Amino acid sequence: AGFKLYTDYNGIIQQIYETPFIDESGWWELIWAGDINQDGIPDFTIKTSHKYSSYQLRLFLSDSKKGGAMFKEVAMIYIASAI
Repeated sequence: AGFKLYTDYNGIIQQIYETPFIDESGWWELIWAGDINQDGIPDFTIKTSHKYSSYQLRLFLSDSKKGGAMFKEVAMIYIASAI
């Protein structure tokens, strides 16, 4: 149940996010893509949520020491909406 989010870089597939929820409240959104660590491999930020009242911003950086295909979550900010 739920959903999983994968990256595919140069044919190497990696799961980067998972939620056990299968209703409409589970979602993700690409917020930003660029190259923060200047290794020539895209880095990105996604917005994820499984509740209407909160979400997380997650920053993933590429790890060029692992062939550049592996992405590591290096920061996560939790944001709760005022209700």
